[in-house]
Amino acid sequence: MNLEIIKESDEKLLSRKDILAHITYSDATPSKETVISEISKKFKGFITVKKIDTKYGLHEAIVHAYIYDNKDVMNRMVKKGKKQIEKEGKTKPAIEKVDEKKEIETTDTTKEKKPTEGEKAEDKKGDK
Repeated sequence: MNLEIIKESDEKLLSRKDILAHITYSDATPSKETVISEISKKFKGFITVKKIDTKYGLHEAIVHAYIYDNKDVMNRMVKKGKKQIEKEGKTKPAIEKVDEKKEIETTDTTKEKKPTEGEKAEDKKGDK
């Protein structure tokens, strides 16, 4: 696999570098782990790959990655998916238990009783 950096920019406010790279490969599209290992040969830090955009029919791809200086900053910035959270064992309960409140029964006497279908039919016969 051949990796060529297209664009590199510092994002000081977010404490990271934004990398845009072009890769060429011979077999299947490389996984994020293999791309991270290739980027780590050129840069030091904590690397996350945001996207691998392949070109149809070619063995080329554009990689968008971030390189963080600090692991704590990376953990705050990177959104984890459901599978990654479960893998780390930090699962949260799907439904939180809510305290049950007693409902007060109220009767509303202002509402009129609605006639049923049978009563409606009897009223129509009586009107004729």
